[in-house]
Amino acid sequence: MINSVSLNQVVSNAMISLGSENDSDKVLFYEWANDCLRSMGFVDLNISTFTGTISDPTAVTGGSLDISSISPKAMYINNISVSSGGTSLIYPTFNSNYWGNTNNISAPSQTTTATVTRSTSPSTPVSPVSDFLYFFGLPGSGWTTGSVSYYSMPVDEYGSPLIQETFISPIVAYIDYRLARRNQSSNQGSVTSQDVNLLYQIYDKEKNQAILKKNRPDKIVVPGVGAASVILKHPLL
Repeated sequence: MINSVSLNQVVSNAMISLGSENDSDKVLFYEWANDCLRSMGFVDLNISTFTGTISDPTAVTGGSLDISSISPKAMYINNISVSSGGTSLIYPTFNSNYWGNTNNISAPSQTTTATVTRSTSPSTPVSPVSDFLYFFGLPGSGWTTGSVSYYSMPVDEYGSPLIQETFISPIVAYIDYRLARRNQSSNQGSVTSQDVNLLYQIYDKEKNQAILKKNRPDKIVVPGVGAASVILKHPLL
C-alpha cells in the first residue's frame, strides 16, 4: 500500500527543516511545492464526473450550469456533455487548459453549432467563488442535464493535495533550492552560485529517485548498492 501525505504537512516539514517561521515564507513554500508537483508530474489524478441541471436551456443568454462546487479541484477537463432524455451531445476532449469557447460539439449521428462558454469570478472575503458554464444554440428543447468529466487531485479533509510519501524528499529539496536562489538574488546571507548549483543537483537526484520508485514501486536499485532496495533521503529530513 502506498502511503500518502498532505502537501501542507510537507511544507510544514520544510519550514522546520529550513528553520523558517515566517508566514510569508510558508505561502512561498506552498507555491514552490505546487510548482514542483506540476512540473515533475508528481500527482496522481482522479477522474470524476459532475452532473447538474441546466437552468433555462433555451434562454438567449444561454442555459447555465453551476459548477462552482468543482472548480476549486478540477485541474483538467476531459469532456462536457448535455443530455435530453436518451440523447446526449458531447463536447469533445479538450486540451489541458481548455475553458474557452467551442462550436465543435458532436454526437454519434448528429453535429450542431452549439457552443459552451465559461464565466467565473474568484472568491472574496464576502462571497464564494462563482463559476458557470453557459450553453448556446442547443437544437430543440429538453436539454436540461449537463455533465462535466474532469481530472482532480486527491485532497485531505482540509483541501490540501495528497501526494505519495516518495515525493516528500524532492519537494523539500526543490524548496531548499528555490529559497537559496531567492536569497542569492536578494543578497541575503552568503549564498553563492556554487551553493545554488549544489542544491539543484540534490533536488535533481531526489527527483530521479522518486520517479524511479514511482515507475518501479517494488524495487529501486542504487548504483554501488547492488540489488538492495534503497531510497535516498533529503539530508534535511
